[in-house]
Amino acid sequence: MAVQDFEVKTIFFYYLFPVIALLLLLRVLKYLKPRLLACGCNAIETFVLCSVRNTEKVLQEVKRVLKPGGKFFFMDHVAAEHSSSLRWFQNRLNPLWKAAADDCHINREIASTINKIGFSSVEVNQFNLNTFIVLIKPSIYGTSVK
Repeated sequence: MAVQDFEVKTIFFYYLFPVIALLLLLRVLKYLKPRLLACGCNAIETFVLCSVRNTEKVLQEVKRVLKPGGKFFFMDHVAAEHSSSLRWFQNRLNPLWKAAADDCHINREIASTINKIGFSSVEVNQFNLNTFIVLIKPSIYGTSVK
C-alpha cells in the first residue's frame, strides 16, 4: 500500500500538477493579454516582494526597466493595520515565519514602499486572502504606472 501511495503522489506532482499549473497560467494570460500588450513593457509580481531582501531596490529596478507608460501589476500579502492584534502577532512570529517559509516576511508594508518609489500613478486595493492561515490574510493588489 505504501508503494501505491508513492506512485499516486509521483503521478500527481510530476505529471498532473504541471499540467494544471500550465492551464491556470494560460487562463490568466488570456485575460491579461489585451491589457499587457496595450502599453509596451509591463511587469507582473505575485507574492514575491514579501521574500526579497531589499524591497525598495527590487521596485527601483522594476521602475528602471519599464518603458514610459509601462505598468507594474502586483499582488502580495502585507502587514495588518498598526493597532490590530493581528499585527502584534505578525511582528512576534515574523522571525519564525521567515525561517520556515524561505525568508518570507509577514509584516512588510509593501504599499507604502511602492508609493515611495515614485511611479507616476499607483492604485492599491486591499483584500483578505482566502486562506486558513490568518497571518497572511491581509493582502493588496494593484497597478503602478511609470
